[in-house]
Amino acid sequence: MKLLFITGKYPPDIGQSGLIISQIANTLQSRGHKIVCLTKTTKKQKKEKDNIEGVNVIRVYESFWARLKEKVDINKAKKKEQIVYRVLVYLRKLWLAFHISEFPNVEPNITKKMIDIANKLEKEYGFDGVIGVFRPYSTIMVSVAMKKKHPHLVCGTYYLDLVEDRDRPSLMPMKLYKKLCYKGDINAFLSSDFILLPKSSERKYSTETYAPDNSKVTYVDFPAFIPLANKEGYTRLSGGKTLKFLFAGTLDKSFRNPEFMLQILDGLSKRGLEITVNFYGRGNCFDIIDKMAHRVSCEIIQHGVVPHDVIVEKMSETDFLVNISNDYNSIVPSKIFELFATGKPIINFISREDDYSLRYFEKYPLAFTVSKINNIDLNVEALQKFILSSRGKVCDYKTLVNLYRENTPEYLADIIEQNIIKRNDRAYDR
Repeated sequence: MKLLFITGKYPPDIGQSGLIISQIANTLQSRGHKIVCLTKTTKKQKKEKDNIEGVNVIRVYESFWARLKEKVDINKAKKKEQIVYRVLVYLRKLWLAFHISEFPNVEPNITKKMIDIANKLEKEYGFDGVIGVFRPYSTIMVSVAMKKKHPHLVCGTYYLDLVEDRDRPSLMPMKLYKKLCYKGDINAFLSSDFILLPKSSERKYSTETYAPDNSKVTYVDFPAFIPLANKEGYTRLSGGKTLKFLFAGTLDKSFRNPEFMLQILDGLSKRGLEITVNFYGRGNCFDIIDKMAHRVSCEIIQHGVVPHDVIVEKMSETDFLVNISNDYNSIVPSKIFELFATGKPIINFISREDDYSLRYFEKYPLAFTVSKINNIDLNVEALQKFILSSRGKVCDYKTLVNLYRENTPEYLADIIEQNIIKRNDRAYDR
C-alpha cells in the first residue's frame, strides 16, 4: 500500500507525537508499504524532501508565530523575543475573535499550504490511504480536505490527544469553547473513513452526544512501548550514594505541574537521602523549577530539550524514572509507555484518584504511585521504603512485552492496515 501520514512533527524534530508516528511509519515501511509523511517544522530546511529510514518526509516551514512559540516553550527565547511573544499573544487573541468560525483550526494559512502539497503528493504517488494525526488540528483538516477532493481515498484520523483538551483561549467563554471543539470533532468524524481514538476517551465519545458511526471507531492505546530492557548493557546503575531521578517530557503549570513532586523529593532529602533530579523537555514551568531549586534540599538540573537518543541514554543511567500525570483524566501521558520499556523503577505522581493512567501503572512490577490527596509525610515515608527496596532492580523483558503488547507500534500498524484494507479492495492490487 501507499500511505500518507500528516502530522505536526516528525524526527529529527523533537516531540513525542513525531516519535510515535515515526515508529508506526517505520513498522509499516518494513512490511513493504510505501510511506510518505507530510509534516511541519520550525527549522529552515536545505531541501523540502527528505528520506528517513525509507520514509519520504516533506516538511512545511512554520509561521513566525509558531517558530517563536517553539523557542519560548523550550526556554531558548531571548529577552527581545519574549517581549515580541507577549505582544503577539494579545494580537492573536484579536485575530481569533475575527476567525472564531474556523476554530479549533488556528493556522488556516499553513493548513491551505499543506492541502496544496498533499494534493500534489496524491498526484505523484496515488495513495491508498491518508491518516491525519492530531494534534495540531490543521493535520485533521488536511485529511478532511483530501477526502472531499478524492472520494476514492481511504482517509482516517488518528487522535493522540483530544481536541477539547487543548489550551482554551483565555478570552473564549467555556461554553463557546466546548461548542466549537464539538463542531470540530463532528466535522472530522463525518468526513473520516476510520477514526482512531485514545482508549481513555471511550466513555466520552461513545455517548449519543457524539455518536460517530461505531463501525468507523477503534479505541487504541498509545503505541510508545519500544522495548529497551532487552538491549544488552542498556540498564546501568548511576553508582555512588547519590540517587538520580529523571523526568523527560512536557511540563505545564495548568495540568502537569512539578511542584508537588519536588516537595516530596525535598522531604526525602531531609530524611538524609542524597538526591539529584534531572529535567529534560519543554513547557512553561522553568521558572517554577528555578524557584524550587533554591528552596529544596535536593539538587535540581534543567537540561531543556535534547535529542531523543540522548534521553534514552540518560534513562539507562538513572536510578528512578518519574512520571507526573495530567490533572485532567481524559488523556494518558504517552511517555509512560516508554518509561515502562526501560524496566526500571518508576515513581508516578498523581493529583486525582481517578487518574486513568493508574490502570497501566498497576500492571508494572516496579512502580510506586504518590497521590497529592494523601498526607505529605506519609507519602515521603512510603516512597522512601520503595526507593530503598527497588534501587537497582529491573523488570523481566518478556513480562513487559506481554503486559504492554497493545502499546507497541506493531499493534497499531496492524489496526491501520486492517482499517485501510477492509475499506479499499484495491489496496494490495496497486
